[in-house]
Amino acid sequence: MKKKLAFLMSLMMTTILIFGLFPSMNSQAKQPSYLMDVKKDYLYGGPGETSVYHTYSFVGKDTAGKFKGFNNWKQTFVYPDQTIEYTHYEKETNKGLFNDNNIALPYPIKKGARWTVNGKKYSISSINKTIKVPAGTFKNVIEVKIVTDLGSAYRYYAQNVGLIMTFAEGRIMSELKEVKAKK
Repeated sequence: MKKKLAFLMSLMMTTILIFGLFPSMNSQAKQPSYLMDVKKDYLYGGPGETSVYHTYSFVGKDTAGKFKGFNNWKQTFVYPDQTIEYTHYEKETNKGLFNDNNIALPYPIKKGARWTVNGKKYSISSINKTIKVPAGTFKNVIEVKIVTDLGSAYRYYAQNVGLIMTFAEGRIMSELKEVKAKK
């Protein structure tokens, strides 16, 4: 009886020790983030372009209204003859990555996931692409296919970076050129 009790106590302690030291063994893995890093500035442009580009710079979290809780980014488009500024809102929840209150990536990330936003049909067509852009080479990139009446386009998202490339009309439309620490 004592041996059986000692064995059961030993088994129970081993179980507690294992699951206490390795909680990931009995819990789901956390969803990777695809949000842009608020401590960095982002520079995008077309392939080879130097005079036409756009930047994202974090302004702060919105505290009221329609975008309460969203990260507020200043998006600046620079053309040879003009500069245009917009506000871009981004937020991540357990339901997904949202841009301006529209879902950009539903969570959990699953190849084949489908959703519709403003008549455009979105789907995750790959979850493990390797994409090289001027800012670097990114692995396990999420490819989102967008289908409209005008044709198809693709967006590519990297973990802990966000959008790294857009592709449409058979060519790269915009790619991440540089990510640098905020000044």
